[in-house]
Amino acid sequence: MKFKIEDMIPVEIKLDYIPVYHSSSEINGIGVFTPVNIEKDDFIGVSHSFYKGFWYMTTHGNYNHSKNPNCVIECDGNLLIMKAKHNIRRGEELTADYTEQSFLEQPQDDWI
Repeated sequence: MKFKIEDMIPVEIKLDYIPVYHSSSEINGIGVFTPVNIEKDDFIGVSHSFYKGFWYMTTHGNYNHSKNPNCVIECDGNLLIMKAKHNIRRGEELTADYTEQSFLEQPQDDWI
Protein backbone atom coordinates (compact mmCIF):
# COMPACT_ATOMS: atom_id res chain seq x y z
CA MET A 1 0.00 0.00 0.00
CA LYS A 2 1.39 3.39 -1.04
CA PHE A 3 0.95 6.56 1.00
CA LYS A 4 1.17 10.10 -0.27
CA ILE A 5 2.81 12.69 1.95
CA GLU A 6 -0.45 14.72 1.85
CA ASP A 7 -2.23 11.80 3.54
CA MET A 8 0.23 11.81 6.43
CA ILE A 9 0.33 15.53 7.29
CA PRO A 10 -2.89 17.09 8.57
CA VAL A 11 -4.00 20.17 6.62
CA GLU A 12 -4.83 22.02 9.84
CA ILE A 13 -3.35 21.31 13.22
CA LYS A 14 -5.47 22.28 16.22
CA LEU A 15 -3.34 23.19 19.23
CA ASP A 16 -4.61 22.47 22.72
CA TYR A 17 -3.08 25.76 23.89
CA ILE A 18 -2.74 29.22 22.38
CA PRO A 19 0.83 30.52 22.14
CA VAL A 20 1.32 34.25 22.69
CA TYR A 21 4.23 36.67 22.46
CA HIS A 22 4.91 40.28 23.46
CA SER A 23 5.70 42.94 20.89
CA SER A 24 5.42 46.67 20.28
CA SER A 25 1.82 47.80 20.26
CA GLU A 26 0.18 50.52 18.17
CA ILE A 27 -2.19 50.98 21.12
CA ASN A 28 0.29 51.48 23.97
CA GLY A 29 3.81 50.26 24.75
CA ILE A 30 3.96 46.46 24.66
CA GLY A 31 1.02 44.22 23.82
CA VAL A 32 0.14 40.54 23.65
CA PHE A 33 -0.05 38.93 20.20
CA THR A 34 -0.68 35.46 18.84
CA PRO A 35 1.16 33.64 16.04
CA VAL A 36 -1.88 31.44 15.30
CA ASN A 37 -5.49 31.93 14.24
CA ILE A 38 -7.95 31.75 17.14
CA GLU A 39 -11.62 30.87 16.86
CA LYS A 40 -14.46 32.58 18.69
CA ASP A 41 -14.87 31.31 22.30
CA ASP A 42 -11.46 29.57 22.30
CA PHE A 43 -9.73 29.54 25.68
CA ILE A 44 -6.56 31.58 25.19
CA GLY A 45 -4.99 31.38 28.65
CA VAL A 46 -4.87 32.56 32.23
CA SER A 47 -4.23 36.31 32.46
CA HIS A 48 -4.15 36.75 36.25
CA SER A 49 -4.19 34.65 39.40
CA PHE A 50 -5.37 35.81 42.82
CA TYR A 51 -3.43 34.33 45.74
CA LYS A 52 -3.31 35.41 49.40
CA GLY A 53 -4.68 38.89 48.69
CA PHE A 54 -2.61 39.70 45.62
CA TRP A 55 -3.16 39.54 41.85
CA TYR A 56 -0.33 37.96 39.85
CA MET A 57 -0.09 38.61 36.12
CA THR A 58 0.89 35.90 33.64
CA THR A 59 2.31 36.26 30.13
CA HIS A 60 -1.26 36.61 28.85
CA GLY A 61 -2.04 39.44 31.28
CA ASN A 62 -0.11 42.20 29.53
CA TYR A 63 -3.03 42.91 27.18
CA ASN A 64 -4.02 46.45 26.24
CA HIS A 65 -7.41 48.13 26.53
CA SER A 66 -9.73 48.54 23.56
CA LYS A 67 -13.27 49.88 23.24
CA ASN A 68 -13.67 47.16 20.58
CA PRO A 69 -11.81 44.22 22.15
CA ASN A 70 -11.27 40.85 20.54
CA CYS A 71 -11.08 39.05 23.92
CA VAL A 72 -13.14 38.79 27.08
CA ILE A 73 -11.81 38.20 30.56
CA GLU A 74 -13.82 35.81 32.74
CA CYS A 75 -13.43 34.86 36.38
CA ASP A 76 -12.92 31.16 37.12
CA GLY A 77 -12.37 30.79 40.86
CA ASN A 78 -9.16 32.63 41.70
CA LEU A 79 -8.16 32.86 38.03
CA LEU A 80 -8.96 35.37 35.31
CA ILE A 81 -9.05 33.63 31.96
CA MET A 82 -8.91 35.12 28.49
CA LYS A 83 -11.25 33.89 25.75
CA ALA A 84 -11.71 34.98 22.15
CA LYS A 85 -14.72 37.28 21.69
CA HIS A 86 -14.63 36.57 17.94
CA ASN A 87 -12.24 34.99 15.45
CA ILE A 88 -8.76 36.46 15.76
CA ARG A 89 -6.14 36.37 12.99
CA ARG A 90 -2.54 35.40 13.67
CA GLY A 91 -0.40 38.44 14.35
CA GLU A 92 -3.36 40.39 15.74
CA GLU A 93 -2.97 42.06 19.13
CA LEU A 94 -5.09 40.56 21.91
CA THR A 95 -7.15 43.24 23.68
CA ALA A 96 -9.81 43.45 26.38
CA ASP A 97 -12.13 46.16 27.69
CA TYR A 98 -10.68 47.40 30.99
CA THR A 99 -14.06 48.87 32.00
CA GLU A 100 -15.30 45.30 32.44
CA GLN A 101 -12.62 44.79 35.14
CA SER A 102 -13.07 47.36 37.88
CA PHE A 103 -9.80 46.41 39.64
CA LEU A 104 -7.73 47.57 36.63
CA GLU A 105 -6.64 51.10 35.85
CA GLN A 106 -9.61 52.61 34.05
CA PRO A 107 -9.35 54.10 30.54
CA GLN A 108 -8.87 57.84 30.11
CA ASP A 109 -10.64 59.87 27.42
CA ASP A 110 -7.64 59.68 25.05
CA TRP A 111 -7.36 55.87 25.24
CA ILE A 112 -8.34 53.84 22.20
